[in-house]
Amino acid sequence: MAVDLDSLGTVTRLADAGATAASASLSALTGIETEVDVTRVRVSTAEDVRRTLAEPFVGVRIGFDGGLAGETLLWFDPACANRVVESLLPDADEADSRAGLQEVGNITISGFIDGWADYLGETIDITPPEFVEREGADAGVAGPLGGLLDDTAADTFVFESELRGVGEDLSFRIFMFPTPESVAGSPFAGVPVDRLGQFNALVEDGARQATANMSAMTGIDAEVAVSTLTFVPIESIPGHLDGDVRVGTVLEFGGPPEGYIAILFDEPSAEGVVEALMPGAEGEGFEGMRQSAIQEIGNVLTSGFVDGWANALETTIDISPPQFVHDMGPAILDPLAATLAATQDHAFLVESEIRTPERAFGCEVYALPKERDLERALETLPTAAD
Repeated sequence: MAVDLDSLGTVTRLADAGATAASASLSALTGIETEVDVTRVRVSTAEDVRRTLAEPFVGVRIGFDGGLAGETLLWFDPACANRVVESLLPDADEADSRAGLQEVGNITISGFIDGWADYLGETIDITPPEFVEREGADAGVAGPLGGLLDDTAADTFVFESELRGVGEDLSFRIFMFPTPESVAGSPFAGVPVDRLGQFNALVEDGARQATANMSAMTGIDAEVAVSTLTFVPIESIPGHLDGDVRVGTVLEFGGPPEGYIAILFDEPSAEGVVEALMPGAEGEGFEGMRQSAIQEIGNVLTSGFVDGWANALETTIDISPPQFVHDMGPAILDPLAATLAATQDHAFLVESEIRTPERAFGCEVYALPKERDLERALETLPTAAD
């Protein structure tokens, strides 16, 4: 079966349109002006879903069935949920607050689902809204989330839209988890979940190997905190990093697939890498040999990251000499996104975070394979139907 990433672009736009409709519904209901910040798509396992829902939250779960089947979750930080409920029901008690939030979820998610039904030309029925919450990182999820957290759950697409209040500190998310059976047909045809799931596993393996390479070279005992493969609009890529200054390297890789990779440290972590590689090194900042140390660790991390891809895809992936970067995060990613934007509207973004349990240390890896190259590479991976 040929891989058609245009289909993935179509469903991403559908999800974004649904999120825009949901935002309008919420604004009309509460009087709080909101807008869609970004919509992303990823292939996730049950473990990925558990990790996504690890932080405390309150929300509303609504199931859907018919032309498309699955689960939706309207997710709020507890403080933001209180702000929304207070706009509707000032001084409400706990029971009324929950009922109010359920009504917000019902109206908001209805707007989200209606766009999918219109596109498919089919009826999609939704279930009554149900309140869900997680009170702490170590607590379970209270309330129904179907089989989403079951270890036996199959890989599937997860759609996530981030929305925010205009001019105020308010943010929330809409998650859609279609069933594996739903994504087997239109409009998902041509985007085999199993192939993307395999590549997602390669991404995780690459992050682990890169981390092992860094630990062996520096003596810094690190581990992969998170590694994800998401499909996002090109223009949203720089926004995946905050405005803090990063130090690191940017490299180009050529295979197939071809693309770019950025290995980025916060400034204290970069200083730690330099000290580990060059104990007692004189000077400050990142000039001369200190800059060379950052470039070398970027080279080593990149090699570990892409070697596993090359082996699984039965190809050779070459990497360019590392280019040193020292700038605000979005300013580093913006030129890479702009280059890809000349030939594509969406991109796969590989994000990995490397952390140490004992001390403050942060390394972020961002890889941007070119869409058509990755499309051809995915076709070489076997599927259950092969």
